[in-house]
Amino acid sequence: MISYAQNYEDVILERAFAGVSRGFYVDVGAWDPIIDSVTCHFYRRGWRGVNIEPLRVKHEALCRARRRDVNLQIAVGAEAGSAILYEVDGTGLSTLDGEIAVNHVKNNFVSRPSEVEVQTLNAVFEAYAPGEVHFLKVDCEGSEAQVLNAFDLSRFRPKIILVEATWPMTRDPSHNGFEPHIVANGYTMRYFDGLNRFYCADEYSELMAAFALPPNIFDNFRRYADLRAEAKLTRDIKTLQSKLENGRAMLKPQASKLLHPKGKLMSVDEQTIQQCYQLILGRNAEKEVVPYYVDLFKNNKLNTPRDLAQIIFQSQEFRDQINITKDSISASSPFYYYNTLFDGQDIMRRHAVRDLVASPGHLTNFLGVRIDPEIYPPLLKGREGEIEAVPIPSNWHADIAEWAAALRAVELSGDTFRVVELGCGWGCWMLNTGCAARSLGKKVHLIGIEGDKDHVAMAVKSMSVNNFTEDQFKIYHGIAANESGVALFPIADDAAIQWGSAPLLGVDPAARRAAVKTGKYIELPVVGIQKIANEVGAIDLLHIDIQGGEFDFVSSSMHALKQHVAYILIGTHSRQIEGRIMELMLAEGWRLEIERPAFFNMHNEGPQVSVDGVQGWRNLRMLPD
Repeated sequence: MISYAQNYEDVILERAFAGVSRGFYVDVGAWDPIIDSVTCHFYRRGWRGVNIEPLRVKHEALCRARRRDVNLQIAVGAEAGSAILYEVDGTGLSTLDGEIAVNHVKNNFVSRPSEVEVQTLNAVFEAYAPGEVHFLKVDCEGSEAQVLNAFDLSRFRPKIILVEATWPMTRDPSHNGFEPHIVANGYTMRYFDGLNRFYCADEYSELMAAFALPPNIFDNFRRYADLRAEAKLTRDIKTLQSKLENGRAMLKPQASKLLHPKGKLMSVDEQTIQQCYQLILGRNAEKEVVPYYVDLFKNNKLNTPRDLAQIIFQSQEFRDQINITKDSISASSPFYYYNTLFDGQDIMRRHAVRDLVASPGHLTNFLGVRIDPEIYPPLLKGREGEIEAVPIPSNWHADIAEWAAALRAVELSGDTFRVVELGCGWGCWMLNTGCAARSLGKKVHLIGIEGDKDHVAMAVKSMSVNNFTEDQFKIYHGIAANESGVALFPIADDAAIQWGSAPLLGVDPAARRAAVKTGKYIELPVVGIQKIANEVGAIDLLHIDIQGGEFDFVSSSMHALKQHVAYILIGTHSRQIEGRIMELMLAEGWRLEIERPAFFNMHNEGPQVSVDGVQGWRNLRMLPD
C-alpha cells in the first residue's frame, strides 16, 4: 500500500479494515485530500466519507479530488454557531484556540483571523453518516476536547476513533481533556503512536490485533512522500544525463577548433584544460592539476584535447556522474549512522555465542537468548527453531547503537553484573545483558519494573526458559518514577499484542478511584532508583525507555543516579529531549560514549519521530578512565 498519512495512521487502520472494500469514515480536520491525509488510501480503495475542513483553499481542493465524499467547509465545536478561525497559511496549524494562535505567531508563523460556521459532531453524524462508521479521525489543533466531549457516543458508535493527542507542535500530552469521556462510553485506548491515540469500541474487540505493533516492514507499504521524492530524483537524473551527453557532443567540435587542418596540436594552455573540465565534469580543474597536464602536452605524452578528454572520461568522478541510478544513490541503512567512542560492531561480534543450538519452540538470538514467539505473535510466529545472526545493523527490536551500549555496560562491570530495566516488558534487556554477562563468567542480578501483570508473567517465564534462578532476578509489578505513592496503569485485554502502555502519574485520589471502578485501570506502587539501590547496591546498567518521560525521570533522579548507577542506556523520543539530556548529563559529569539520534519525518506541523534515538552514558564517578 501507499501511506499518505503523516505518521502512518493509515497503515494501522488498513490492518483493522483490510477486508472492508466499501467502508465509511468521518475526518474532522481533513486539511488536504492527499498530503498527510489519513483517508486518501481508503478513498482510493473505494471508500467514501465526510471531510470537514474550514479553510477555503483546502476545502476547494477536497471538493475537486473527493467527488464521492461529503466535503464541509465548517469547524466542529461544542455547540452550533460561529467562531473565529486563526488561519496559519501553508500549514495544518489553523486553530480556533486564540492562545495557540498567539504561540504560532511567536514562532514566526503568520496568523489571519476569519469567521467560520461551527456545527456539532452530533449534527454532522445525524445528517451525513450512515449507521456504520468504520473510523472517526479528529485533528483540530487544540480543540479536540470541545469536539469530543459534546459527542454522543451512546448514539453514534464509530468502530475506531483516532485523535491527535498532543498540543500543537509539542510532545506535551492533551488526552486528559477528552479520554475520560471516550473511555466512559465503552471505548478502550489501544495504541499511541507518539502523536495520536487510537480507541476501539469494546464491542469490536476483534479489531484489537491491528494495534499490536507499530508500522513495520511486514505491512508492505511505501510512503507517498518517498515516492514523490523518487520521481523528482528520476527527473533530476535524466536532466543530468542529458547535460553530460550534450557535453560530450559539444566536446568534438570544440576540440576540432584546437587543431590545425593537418591535425597538429595548437598551443595548449590553462584555458584549454579548463574548457575540457567544464565540458565534461561541469567544474574547473584543480590548480595543481593544470601545470601537470600542460607538461604532459609539452612532452608529447598527450597529443590532442581528445587525449585529455579520454583521461577525464575514465575518471571515477565522471563514472559516478554518468552512471547515477536509483540503486547507486540509495543510502545504506540509517542505523549505521551513529557516533561512538568505541567500536560498536566489534563489541557485538565479540559477544556472539559460537555453535549455538536451535531451541524447538523458541527463536534464539546471537547471545543465546531463547525467545518465546508468543511475546510478539504477529512478528515472531513461525520463527520457532530459528537462530538469529548478529543484528548488524538492526533486528526486529534494536540496532547497533542500543546493542553496543548495553554490551559496553556488561564489559565495564566487575565480577557481578546488575541491570535494572524500566518498563521491562518480557525482560528483553535483562535477558540480553544477563546472558552476555553469564557467558563471561560473571554473577548476575537482573531487576525489572513493569506495570502490566501479564508482561510480568512473560518476563518471569522468559527468565526460567533461559535458566535464570529466582535468586538471580526480581521483577517489580509497579511504575518507575522518582516519587512516592501510586500511579494508574491501563489494563490490557491481550498483553501479547498490546505493548507500550503508559502510566498516569499525579492523578488525585478521587479520579484514581473513579478510573479503577471502570475496570480499565489498576493502581500500582511507584518504584524509584533509590529503593532498588538500597536493596541491591551499585547498578551496572540502567535501561530507560519510558515513552517521552526520560528527561523528567533522569533530571528528578540525578542524585541517586550519580551515586548508584555506572552506565545508563536511554531511549530518546525527540531531538529536543536528546538535547536537554545531553546538556544535563554533561553538566553533571557523565560521558556520552555512544549516540544515535532519533529519526523523524518532516511535516508542516513539525517533525514527527519515526524511530527512537539511543544514548549511552558512562558515570565517570563510578567508572573512571
